[in-house]
Amino acid sequence: MKNVQTALPSSIHIGERAQQLDMIQHVQEFSSMIVLVTGESATGKSTFLSSVISHLSVHHQVIVLDGINVLTEEDIIQHVSQQLGCEGSIAGIEGSLAAISGQDESLHIIVDDAHLLDRSALELLLGKALQEKSWHLVVCGDEELQVRLDEFQSRMQLENIYHLIRLNPLGNIESAQFLNELLSQSGHSPELSLIHIS
Repeated sequence: MKNVQTALPSSIHIGERAQQLDMIQHVQEFSSMIVLVTGESATGKSTFLSSVISHLSVHHQVIVLDGINVLTEEDIIQHVSQQLGCEGSIAGIEGSLAAISGQDESLHIIVDDAHLLDRSALELLLGKALQEKSWHLVVCGDEELQVRLDEFQSRMQLENIYHLIRLNPLGNIESAQFLNELLSQSGHSPELSLIHIS
């Protein structure tokens, strides 16, 4: 059972990003920890997130949200219930989650630009992710998002609720690999797409 909604770029696996992608898959598969993806502006967070979505959606049900369009708790409930095809309420969502769990499947919610969410929306996502038979959660956003997760963790008197993936700017070699793979995906032959950096 899959429900994928994304308009993100094609996934590209290079260098450290490939290792970080493997780590996210491991955390989402074998733990209930929230995954936080962050980094400076223009480090390719949304492109990286598309790789996460592509890989997780092979074996899991995935719902993709964007903080630009989904800001409030009511927005979260509306979008998630629509994607699950259930009544537009927390009770309706919980019923669907129980059914998914009963089928030995899992729901993964991926949120880009999560730093834009208001407090109630972010806390709904975080709180549900920490409950049994609920959703797995990946949130991606600017570095202030980590501060908000730390504040939530402290206020709820919890420890280690999230795994941090911090994306660094691509180096010269990784930038060349990125451009080569991007050109290759657009239909250019490897010979034409080869880029050298001296």
